[in-house]
Amino acid sequence: MPDDEQTGALEEATRMMLDAVAAHRMAVGSHFEELAGLQLDKAAAMLKPDGTVTRTLRELTSQELNFLAYAEASSSPGSVRRHELPSHDTEGGAEVFATWQTVCERSRRATQYLSRSCTRGLLEEAELRKALLHLFGEYARCEAKLQILRNHCE
Repeated sequence: MPDDEQTGALEEATRMMLDAVAAHRMAVGSHFEELAGLQLDKAAAMLKPDGTVTRTLRELTSQELNFLAYAEASSSPGSVRRHELPSHDTEGGAEVFATWQTVCERSRRATQYLSRSCTRGLLEEAELRKALLHLFGEYARCEAKLQILRNHCE
């Protein structure tokens, strides 16, 4: 979660949105690890390249890349490339999870940069919240889906 040094000067609504996105990222990672740890046929099928969990992680990776495209647009146009998305044909759950984690780390750093831009008056907080809102909604939806799948496997 973002610490007070990074978010202290931001409005409460912005801090809450940053914390919520961070919490959803942690929950999704936790759900994936739980599903990957299950030795059940149902869970294994969901982690195949065309499995439900793998597709969900691909969706989240795509959303993170969209957020990065927004975040990096002013500083380094073209730095986010669609080829970074995990392959739909060959990569299973573990590979897609690793890619998602890498993209999330880049997204966290971009969020810190945007937060600092807000505190310096270079970016309106409403713009940051607007960008985070879509990411928040996607994470909430995908986290709920992974929770249902995990419960289904138990």
